[in-house]
Amino acid sequence: MAEILFETSEALADPSNPSHACCSACGNVQPIENFTRSASTMQAHRWGWDVQRDRKNFDYVGTACNACAAKKKKASERCFDYDAYDRRLKLSGRYEYKVEHPTKPHTFITKREFMVMAMREKRKRGQRKGGIKGLQTRFSTEYTALVKQATNEVARASAQLRTSVRLTEAATPYLEAYITHTKNIVSYIKDGRKRALKPKASPCDYINPNSKHTQYTRELYRQLTGVDRAHVAAKYL
Repeated sequence: MAEILFETSEALADPSNPSHACCSACGNVQPIENFTRSASTMQAHRWGWDVQRDRKNFDYVGTACNACAAKKKKASERCFDYDAYDRRLKLSGRYEYKVEHPTKPHTFITKREFMVMAMREKRKRGQRKGGIKGLQTRFSTEYTALVKQATNEVARASAQLRTSVRLTEAATPYLEAYITHTKNIVSYIKDGRKRALKPKASPCDYINPNSKHTQYTRELYRQLTGVDRAHVAAKYL
């Protein structure tokens, strides 16, 4: 029979004051300091901690480590709780004075209500901006191709204007007008990309038939002879 070398009746650790804990989210064992954090205003109110001005001393030990708790909080902020935000402002007691309504003259609301409205508008602007940025990324390839096609046509017409020996007196002003017309198409395409509109199939789809310059360019083209038309650029007219 094996002989017992020693006996002890003392606990190896104090369960009421542990030095380490296992995170309920990531499952890693970490020092207890990684679980200690300050309570929020809503937590302090829910737990009955009434002395709000001393809340900075209200530390508690969470079941999840601070890193996992921060990730969870960041994820929850994507769906903002305006009612909780309103309650948190009300509990602070600092925003109950009257201010003028931002859109209704001679109407007054509390600063708290004003802050909730401002938060709604701020988040709406952020959502719109995020949506536009997402569409810009989605359509980036198509818009890059459209801009390249139109700028290549500008370069081709400019090269003709500089080097061609076949240009007549009627063809030269036409090419000058056509270059400006095609540059306008490039600007229309870039504007569509900036506004995150669905890209069209071809640069021709961005021609503005009501533009006076486009109408002027088309009139110059109609005045050209068949020989001139065969030589000059007119792909996006």
